[in-house]
Amino acid sequence: MTARLFPLALLAPGTFQLWPAGTLIGGGSALAGPGQTVDWSAGGWWMGKLGDIRVSKPDQHRTLRALLMHAASGGEIVMPIIDDPQRPMDDPSLGPALSRFNDGARFSDGAAFQSGRIHFELAEDAMEGDTVLKIRRKTGRPLLGGEYWSFNHPEASYRAYCIEDLDAETTSQVREVFFGVPLRTDLKAGAEADFETPRVTMRLASSPQEVWPVIRPPFRSDVSIGFVESFDYL
Repeated sequence: MTARLFPLALLAPGTFQLWPAGTLIGGGSALAGPGQTVDWSAGGWWMGKLGDIRVSKPDQHRTLRALLMHAASGGEIVMPIIDDPQRPMDDPSLGPALSRFNDGARFSDGAAFQSGRIHFELAEDAMEGDTVLKIRRKTGRPLLGGEYWSFNHPEASYRAYCIEDLDAETTSQVREVFFGVPLRTDLKAGAEADFETPRVTMRLASSPQEVWPVIRPPFRSDVSIGFVESFDYL
């Protein structure tokens, strides 16, 4: 079953939240000395919530119902990360980025599309489970730390990551990035690191009664939807 992108333009949430679950867990106070902290999750996973979604128009009701039926049947939902003000903003002085087709191909003469949007890519091969990798800045202002981004993994689809720390940028605009949660699959150098429209593949975490609209006249409802990262690809 194909994952569906949550339709932000039609179902605009009033609140957004994304957080890592199942990471480091404190064990409480010990009899002597400090308490222990353990990682029982092999790195953790994402949970999220889109809240205060005002549903009033017929298209909104129908779209929401179809999406919830898709989720109830086990379908995945690609959750956009609403974080525009914190993304690395476009820097026209750096010139246009070169964008390829979705499968990585270029035109027959080797040329690529030209785009003025921000563009970052993986600078060298990375392995599943990595929490450190090198990212090259092609177009856009330098990273500062704390930014979300996503990779569109060939097997796992869209997966989100968040920068914890980074080193100085080299003259070739490459920097080492420390991040969480761990990388979901192996990736080759050149994979796009999407800081502009990051997103993550999720499943519905809310119960049906929580998310199906409670209607009040004139056929209006406010809905909040909880998500948990999906691992159907495993």
